[in-house]
Order: sequence, then C-alpha cells, then structure tokens
Amino acid sequence: IQTGPSKWVLGRDLRSPGQVLRDKAGSAVEKNLLLLNLLRNAGLSAYPCLISTRSNGRLDEGLPMIQQFDFAMACLELGTDTVMLDARDAKHPFGLLPSEDLNGKGMVIDENGYRMVDIVPPTSYKHAMTEAELEGNGDLVCQTTLGFQKHDAVQRRAELAKTTEEKFVRELLGEHFNDVTLDSFAVGNATVPGEPLSVRMTYRVQGYGQVMGEMMYIEPGFFHAMRSNPFQRQDRDFPVDFAFGRISMEEVLVRLPEGFRILEAPR
Repeated sequence: IQTGPSKWVLGRDLRSPGQVLRDKAGSAVEKNLLLLNLLRNAGLSAYPCLISTRSNGRLDEGLPMIQQFDFAMACLELGTDTVMLDARDAKHPFGLLPSEDLNGKGMVIDENGYRMVDIVPPTSYKHAMTEAELEGNGDLVCQTTLGFQKHDAVQRRAELAKTTEEKFVRELLGEHFNDVTLDSFAVGNATVPGEPLSVRMTYRVQGYGQVMGEMMYIEPGFFHAMRSNPFQRQDRDFPVDFAFGRISMEEVLVRLPEGFRILEAPR
C-alpha cells in the first residue's frame, strides 16, 4: 500500500480501512489505522497511540488539549511486551519506529480510557573493520567490512534505493577518502529490513600517508572519526535532543612498510 500525502490525525477526511485497502494507498495515519484493524481481526490486543511528532513539538502533559497530537500509530501488546508500530515506511523493520515518532511520550487509548506511555528510543549501531597495508609511498591498500543496524541501516538503505550498489559504495568511500580506487565490493541484506546491512569492499587510497623525509604520518580512524565539532553555535538556547542514541565502533589493523616502526600513536 502506497503512502500518500499526510493527513491530520483528527481530520474529518480520513478514509476507512476498507477504502485504503481498495485504493491500495493511504496517508501514514490511514495505513496505521488499517494495521490496527488487521491486528485486532487477527485476535491480537492492539490500540491506537496518539503522539506529537518531532516536527510538531513535545507534548505538554499539563496542557489537556487534543490538538497537541498530530499522528497516530498502533500499540501492540504481546504478553508482557508492548511494541509500537508505524507502517508508513517499509524500510523500517518490525518494532523500529521512524525517528520522527521518537518524541518522548504517547497516549494509548484502550477500553479503560487512556494512559500515557514512554516511547523508548532504540540505540543505533554501526561497525567498521579494516585490514590495511601501508606502502612506502603512502598509498594504503584496504579490505573493509561495514555493518549498519537500526536507524543507521534504514538511512543507508534509503540512500541505496536511489542508486546502484556500485555508485552507493563509491559515494560511501568518497565520504572518507579523497583519492580512492575501488577494486571490488559486495552489499549484503540490501533489501532485508530486519537484518543488518553489510558492505564489504577492497580499495586503494593514493597518498593517504604524508611522507616527509624518513617520516610518515597517517590518521588511523578511517570511517568513524569525528573530524569537526558538531556543536558550532556560540550560544545554546535549548537542550540538545537526539532522537536516538548511537554506538560507533571501528577496528583497524595496519601493516607497516618494511623498515618503518611506530614512534607515536593516538591515546
């Protein structure tokens, strides 16, 4: 079912679940109401959950106004577990909400009335493992495996869907290296949202090491090094709010050219 233009959750022009099925298209809210009906028809305990998306602003629980909410998703209860579901984007696997939904609180409406619930953001994860051989002229020959999970995988799959795998890998390398030649690559789980996205590649980076006489300088962090401060403003008027946490891990093994040894390493 295609996702159409957005509609306000309390709008009067929302189509019925049956109409969404017949049209094979609906807004994100309409698709979630259809999902809610399908879950209930399957005998599962599912309820609507009203939220205020990140672009709409945080909920003020001391302000009892229904107009604060601009979106609805499904709350599925499986035994003692509660799973929030949003059907707007097929690239998000079961139970992983789009970052726009991760805004602190939601209001679940059930047969007993309503209750406020915490919408707990997941932790996204990316990993890089590189084996490299440094040549005497400063060139670097590498084999790298990248892994992306949760929202990092969603983001990369969205980029991949807009181009070819080869162009995607070349652009990914271009984010980190200036003069790089791609030799081979393989992309795993490109269209399987529930599995980690993997990218394996072999490549050469020309002039990565800066050769100065008998000395050579290299930067050991290839993919996850932070090269600039993300907080550039002099004044901060509001708290810094991330939709979800991130874990980045990078492992690098570099074989030095004959005759070279490490004089100083980062700590």
